[in-house]
Amino acid sequence: MENDKIIIPMRVSFLLSLLLSEIILLSSGIYVIIMSFFPLPEPINNWFIYNQIIIWSVGIICIIFFGYTLKIIIHKFSIKNYGLIIDDVGIIDNTTGSSGKHIKWENIVKFKRYNFLIIQFIIVIVDNHDEIVKKYKNKLFQIMAKMDYKLVGSTITIYLNMLKCKPKIIYNILQEELKKRKNNE
Repeated sequence: MENDKIIIPMRVSFLLSLLLSEIILLSSGIYVIIMSFFPLPEPINNWFIYNQIIIWSVGIICIIFFGYTLKIIIHKFSIKNYGLIIDDVGIIDNTTGSSGKHIKWENIVKFKRYNFLIIQFIIVIVDNHDEIVKKYKNKLFQIMAKMDYKLVGSTITIYLNMLKCKPKIIYNILQEELKKRKNNE
C-alpha cells in the first residue's frame, strides 16, 4: 500500500511461463512454414501437395496471433509489475491484454467471482459497458470485449492467476472498497 493505493503485483513466474509458451508456439508457426519447403516421403507428399495452402495458412495465423500475444506479454514486463491498482478513483487492471484503463468506482456496480477449470477471474460489473468498448482503439479488443459481455455479463475481467495474492483476499479487498464508496454516496 502506497499513498492510499493498494498495489497487487503480477506473478513474474507466471509471466515467464506465458512468455516461454508464446515463444514456443510462435516458433512452431515458423517451423511449419519452413518445413513446408522440404520434400516429404511419398505417401505424405501426395496429401501435402493438395493441402499446402492450408498448412501455410495455419503457420501464418500462428505467427500473427502468437507474435501479437508475445508483444502483449513483453509489454506486461515493462509496466513495473503492477497487476492491479486500487485507489480512491477506482481500479486499474493490468492482468489482460485489453486492460490498463482506470475503472471508476462510480461506474462499478458489483464484483463477481468466476472460475473456469483452473482459471479464476473477478468479473467487474459496470454501468457503462458501451463507453468502455468505445475506449478500445483496437477493433480486435472491441470484438473481444463484446464477446466477454455476452459470455460473462461484463466487458471487464480481472485475471486472478496473474496476481501475486490469493484470489479470496483480492475479492474481499475489492468488495470492501466498493462498499466503502457506496456508503459514502
